[in-house]
Amino acid sequence: MLDSLTPAQKTVLALAVGVLLVGFWLSTGGVRDGEAPAERRAEYAGPEPEANRIIVHVIGEVQRPGVYTLSAGTRVMEAIRAAGGFTPRARRESVNLAAFCDDGEQVCVQALPEEQTAPVTAAPTPAPEPEQRSAAAPTPPPSVGAAARPAPHTAAPPGVAAQDLPDFLTSRRGSPIRLNYAGLEELQEIPGVGPALAKRIIYYRAMHGPFHSFSELDNVEGIGPATIEEIRISATLN
Repeated sequence: MLDSLTPAQKTVLALAVGVLLVGFWLSTGGVRDGEAPAERRAEYAGPEPEANRIIVHVIGEVQRPGVYTLSAGTRVMEAIRAAGGFTPRARRESVNLAAFCDDGEQVCVQALPEEQTAPVTAAPTPAPEPEQRSAAAPTPPPSVGAAARPAPHTAAPPGVAAQDLPDFLTSRRGSPIRLNYAGLEELQEIPGVGPALAKRIIYYRAMHGPFHSFSELDNVEGIGPATIEEIRISATLN
Protein backbone atom coordinates (compact mmCIF):
# COMPACT_ATOMS: atom_id res chain seq x y z
CA MET A 1 0.00 0.00 0.00
CA LEU A 2 2.80 2.41 0.88
CA ASP A 3 4.43 1.66 -2.47
CA SER A 4 1.44 3.14 -4.24
CA LEU A 5 1.94 6.53 -2.49
CA THR A 6 3.91 9.31 -4.01
CA PRO A 7 6.94 10.72 -2.20
CA ALA A 8 4.96 13.83 -1.24
CA GLN A 9 2.18 11.71 0.25
CA LYS A 10 4.70 9.66 2.18
CA THR A 11 6.18 12.86 3.59
CA VAL A 12 2.76 14.13 4.72
CA LEU A 13 1.94 10.76 6.26
CA ALA A 14 5.23 10.71 8.18
CA LEU A 15 4.62 14.21 9.51
CA ALA A 16 1.10 13.29 10.63
CA VAL A 17 2.36 10.21 12.48
CA GLY A 18 5.07 12.29 14.14
CA VAL A 19 2.56 14.91 15.29
CA LEU A 20 0.32 12.20 16.76
CA LEU A 21 3.22 10.66 18.66
CA VAL A 22 4.34 14.01 20.04
CA GLY A 23 0.79 14.85 21.09
CA PHE A 24 0.39 11.52 22.85
CA TRP A 25 3.69 11.99 24.66
CA LEU A 26 2.73 15.49 25.81
CA SER A 27 -0.74 14.38 26.96
CA THR A 28 0.82 11.75 29.23
CA GLY A 29 3.20 14.36 30.67
CA GLY A 30 6.26 12.58 29.43
CA VAL A 31 5.74 9.74 31.91
CA ARG A 32 8.51 7.23 32.00
CA ASP A 33 8.34 3.65 33.15
CA GLY A 34 7.84 3.44 36.94
CA GLU A 35 7.43 7.22 37.33
CA ALA A 36 4.17 8.70 38.65
CA PRO A 37 2.59 11.63 36.85
CA ALA A 38 3.62 15.07 38.07
CA GLU A 39 0.13 15.92 39.24
CA ARG A 40 0.05 12.76 41.36
CA ARG A 41 3.43 13.50 42.92
CA ALA A 42 2.35 17.00 43.96
CA GLU A 43 1.28 17.27 47.60
CA TYR A 44 -1.84 19.20 48.52
CA ALA A 45 -1.08 22.35 50.42
CA GLY A 46 -4.01 23.54 52.53
CA PRO A 47 -4.84 27.19 53.01
CA GLU A 48 -2.53 28.96 55.40
CA PRO A 49 -4.09 30.30 58.61
CA GLU A 50 -5.09 33.92 58.53
CA ALA A 51 -2.29 36.10 59.78
CA ASN A 52 -2.69 39.11 62.01
CA ARG A 53 -6.09 38.00 63.36
CA ILE A 54 -7.15 37.53 67.00
CA ILE A 55 -10.30 36.24 68.69
CA VAL A 56 -11.70 38.22 71.64
CA HIS A 57 -14.68 37.38 73.92
CA VAL A 58 -16.59 40.54 74.93
CA ILE A 59 -19.08 40.10 77.80
CA GLY A 60 -20.83 42.15 80.44
CA GLU A 61 -22.57 45.46 79.92
CA VAL A 62 -22.28 45.72 76.11
CA GLN A 63 -25.04 45.76 73.50
CA ARG A 64 -24.06 42.49 71.74
CA PRO A 65 -21.89 40.22 73.93
CA GLY A 66 -20.10 37.49 72.01
CA VAL A 67 -16.90 36.26 70.39
CA TYR A 68 -15.38 38.56 67.74
CA THR A 69 -12.55 38.10 65.26
CA LEU A 70 -10.51 41.30 65.10
CA SER A 71 -7.24 42.52 63.67
CA ALA A 72 -4.06 42.09 65.68
CA GLY A 73 -3.23 45.28 67.54
CA THR A 74 -6.89 46.05 68.25
CA ARG A 75 -7.49 48.02 71.42
CA VAL A 76 -10.18 47.32 73.99
CA MET A 77 -12.26 50.31 72.93
CA GLU A 78 -12.43 48.91 69.36
CA ALA A 79 -13.51 45.49 70.66
CA ILE A 80 -16.30 47.12 72.68
CA ARG A 81 -17.32 49.14 69.63
CA ALA A 82 -17.54 45.88 67.65
CA ALA A 83 -19.89 44.54 70.35
CA GLY A 84 -22.27 47.48 69.89
CA GLY A 85 -20.84 49.76 72.56
CA PHE A 86 -21.66 50.20 76.25
CA THR A 87 -25.08 49.77 77.80
CA PRO A 88 -26.48 52.54 80.05
CA ARG A 89 -25.58 50.44 83.12
CA ALA A 90 -21.92 49.96 82.10
CA ARG A 91 -19.17 51.03 84.47
CA ARG A 92 -16.78 52.27 81.82
CA GLU A 93 -13.79 52.65 84.08
CA SER A 94 -13.88 48.91 84.83
CA VAL A 95 -11.90 48.27 81.61
CA ASN A 96 -8.78 49.89 80.18
CA LEU A 97 -9.99 51.23 76.84
CA ALA A 98 -6.45 52.03 75.66
CA ALA A 99 -5.06 48.52 76.28
CA PHE A 100 -4.27 46.14 73.41
CA CYS A 101 -6.36 42.97 73.09
CA ASP A 102 -4.62 39.59 73.23
CA ASP A 103 -5.72 36.51 71.32
CA GLY A 104 -8.17 34.56 73.49
CA GLU A 105 -8.71 37.45 75.90
CA GLN A 106 -12.08 38.06 77.58
CA VAL A 107 -13.10 41.71 77.90
CA CYS A 108 -15.64 42.05 80.73
CA VAL A 109 -17.49 45.35 81.24
CA GLN A 110 -18.88 45.51 84.76
CA ALA A 111 -22.19 47.08 85.75
CA LEU A 112 -22.69 50.14 87.90
CA PRO A 113 -23.56 49.39 91.55
CA GLU A 114 -27.21 49.39 92.53
CA GLU A 115 -28.35 52.92 93.25
CA GLN A 116 -29.29 53.42 96.86
CA THR A 117 -32.92 54.43 97.29
CA ALA A 118 -33.11 57.90 98.72
CA PRO A 119 -34.89 57.95 102.11
CA VAL A 120 -38.40 59.27 101.91
CA THR A 121 -38.77 62.42 103.93
CA ALA A 122 -41.93 62.18 105.96
CA ALA A 123 -44.20 65.18 106.08
CA PRO A 124 -43.99 66.99 109.39
CA THR A 125 -46.83 66.02 111.68
CA PRO A 126 -48.61 68.73 113.58
CA ALA A 127 -47.65 69.05 117.20
CA PRO A 128 -50.21 67.40 119.46
CA GLU A 129 -52.30 69.65 121.55
CA PRO A 130 -51.18 69.73 125.14
CA GLU A 131 -53.16 67.36 127.30
CA GLN A 132 -54.82 68.65 130.34
CA ARG A 133 -53.32 66.78 133.23
CA SER A 134 -53.97 67.03 136.85
CA ALA A 135 -51.25 68.73 138.78
CA ALA A 136 -51.17 65.82 141.15
CA ALA A 137 -50.91 63.14 138.44
CA PRO A 138 -47.46 61.52 138.69
CA THR A 139 -45.35 61.02 135.64
CA PRO A 140 -45.31 57.30 134.70
CA PRO A 141 -41.89 55.63 135.00
CA PRO A 142 -40.12 54.66 131.79
CA SER A 143 -40.81 51.18 130.48
CA VAL A 144 -38.22 48.53 131.16
CA GLY A 145 -38.14 47.60 127.44
CA ALA A 146 -37.40 51.19 126.51
CA ALA A 147 -34.31 51.30 128.69
CA ALA A 148 -31.10 52.11 126.90
CA ARG A 149 -29.25 49.02 125.79
CA PRO A 150 -25.46 48.93 125.52
CA ALA A 151 -24.08 49.03 121.99
CA PRO A 152 -22.85 45.63 120.82
CA HIS A 153 -19.10 45.21 121.09
CA THR A 154 -17.32 44.16 117.91
CA ALA A 155 -14.14 42.29 118.67
CA ALA A 156 -11.22 42.63 116.32
CA PRO A 157 -10.13 39.37 114.65
CA PRO A 158 -6.65 37.99 115.35
CA GLY A 159 -3.92 40.05 113.72
CA VAL A 160 -6.08 43.21 113.43
CA ALA A 161 -5.52 46.01 115.91
CA ALA A 162 -8.53 47.62 117.56
CA GLN A 163 -7.78 51.01 115.97
CA ASP A 164 -7.67 49.37 112.51
CA LEU A 165 -11.03 47.62 112.96
CA PRO A 166 -13.09 50.16 110.88
CA ASP A 167 -10.70 49.79 107.93
CA PHE A 168 -10.81 45.99 108.30
CA LEU A 169 -14.62 45.96 108.26
CA THR A 170 -14.66 48.24 105.22
CA SER A 171 -12.28 45.95 103.31
CA ARG A 172 -14.37 42.90 104.22
CA ARG A 173 -17.43 44.55 102.68
CA GLY A 174 -15.63 45.06 99.36
CA SER A 175 -16.86 43.04 96.40
CA PRO A 176 -14.79 39.88 95.73
CA ILE A 177 -13.36 39.19 92.28
CA ARG A 178 -15.98 37.60 89.98
CA LEU A 179 -14.06 34.61 88.61
CA ASN A 180 -16.37 33.98 85.63
CA TYR A 181 -16.48 37.65 84.55
CA ALA A 182 -13.19 39.23 85.65
CA GLY A 183 -10.83 40.50 82.96
CA LEU A 184 -7.07 40.08 82.69
CA GLU A 185 -6.19 42.89 85.10
CA GLU A 186 -8.83 41.97 87.68
CA LEU A 187 -7.76 38.33 87.83
CA GLN A 188 -4.22 39.47 88.68
CA GLU A 189 -5.58 41.07 91.88
CA ILE A 190 -6.11 37.54 93.26
CA PRO A 191 -3.09 36.40 95.32
CA GLY A 192 -1.02 33.85 93.44
CA VAL A 193 -2.45 34.76 89.98
CA GLY A 194 -0.04 36.43 87.58
CA PRO A 195 -0.45 37.54 83.93
CA ALA A 196 0.25 34.08 82.45
CA LEU A 197 -2.11 32.28 84.84
CA ALA A 198 -4.84 34.90 84.28
CA LYS A 199 -4.62 34.31 80.51
CA ARG A 200 -4.98 30.54 81.03
CA ILE A 201 -8.11 31.11 83.16
CA ILE A 202 -9.64 33.34 80.46
CA TYR A 203 -8.75 30.82 77.73
CA TYR A 204 -10.33 27.98 79.72
CA ARG A 205 -13.54 30.01 80.15
CA ALA A 206 -13.69 30.73 76.43
CA MET A 207 -13.22 27.07 75.50
CA HIS A 208 -15.26 25.32 78.24
CA GLY A 209 -17.67 27.95 79.56
CA PRO A 210 -17.88 29.41 83.08
CA PHE A 211 -16.56 27.62 86.14
CA HIS A 212 -19.22 25.71 88.09
CA SER A 213 -17.02 25.04 91.13
CA PHE A 214 -13.61 26.09 92.43
CA SER A 215 -12.38 22.50 92.13
CA GLU A 216 -12.73 22.86 88.33
CA LEU A 217 -9.74 25.24 88.47
CA ASP A 218 -7.57 22.14 88.83
CA ASN A 219 -8.10 21.61 85.06
CA VAL A 220 -6.26 24.87 84.31
CA GLU A 221 -2.57 24.38 83.67
CA GLY A 222 -0.41 25.79 86.45
CA ILE A 223 -3.12 25.86 89.16
CA GLY A 224 -2.71 23.53 92.13
CA PRO A 225 -4.52 23.02 95.44
CA ALA A 226 -2.73 25.92 97.17
CA THR A 227 -3.66 28.39 94.41
CA ILE A 228 -7.25 27.11 94.37
CA GLU A 229 -7.57 27.87 98.08
CA GLU A 230 -6.24 31.42 97.55
CA ILE A 231 -8.72 31.95 94.73
CA ARG A 232 -11.55 30.50 96.83
CA ILE A 233 -10.85 33.11 99.55
CA SER A 234 -10.51 36.13 97.22
CA ALA A 235 -13.05 35.36 94.46
CA THR A 236 -16.60 34.25 93.79
CA LEU A 237 -17.99 32.24 90.87
CA ASN A 238 -20.84 34.70 90.12
